[in-house]
Amino acid sequence: MRNLTIDIGNTNVMMCFFNNNKLQNYENIDVLKFNKFNIVSYINKNCLDTKKINVIISSVVPKIKKDFIEILKKKKIKYYFVKDLIKLFNLKIKLLNKKNIGDDRLVNVLYAKNMYIKSTMIIDFGTATTIDVLDKNGDYDGGVITPGIDLSLQSLKNGTAKLPLVNFKKTKFVVGKSTTNAIKSGFYWGYRS
Repeated sequence: MRNLTIDIGNTNVMMCFFNNNKLQNYENIDVLKFNKFNIVSYINKNCLDTKKINVIISSVVPKIKKDFIEILKKKKIKYYFVKDLIKLFNLKIKLLNKKNIGDDRLVNVLYAKNMYIKSTMIIDFGTATTIDVLDKNGDYDGGVITPGIDLSLQSLKNGTAKLPLVNFKKTKFVVGKSTTNAIKSGFYWGYRS
C-alpha cells in the first residue's frame, strides 16, 4: 500500500508519495502556480493503481482542498483528513474551539508528541510563524500565531514610504550600518530570539 500525503499551505502545496513509510518522491508547488492539472499530473505520474493508495490531506486553504476532493472522488481514491485521523492518536487537546485548529498545527503537535512525548515547544516558520506547546503531561496546551518572516518583510515594505523589501538571511551584526542591514538584523536577530 502506498500513501500520498498532501500538505496544502498558504504559500506552497507539498505532495509526497511514501511506500512503507519511505519517501519515494515529492513535489512542492507555489500556491500561486497551483491548479487542478498539477494534482492530476502528479497522481497519474506516481500512481498506476488507485486502489492501492491512501491519501492524507492537511489543509489550511479551503479552495485548494475542494479541488483535491473533487479529483480524488473522480479517480475513486480513498482519502482522509488530518482532523478525521486525530482520534487515532492519544492526544488531549486543551484548546477552547478544537474545530478551529489548523491542520498544520495539529500535524506539528502530533509529530512532536511522537518524538518527544511531553514538555515540548514546536516552532514552525511558515506563512505564519506558529509556536505550539505540549505540556508536562503531553497534552496540547495551546500556542502562538504571528505573521511569518516573509509576510512581515512584505508588510514592512508596503506599510512604509521608504523602507525596501529585503531577503531574510543570517547576519553577523546586531547593529546595522545601513537601512537594509538594520532590517536584516532586526528580522534575523528578532526571530532568532
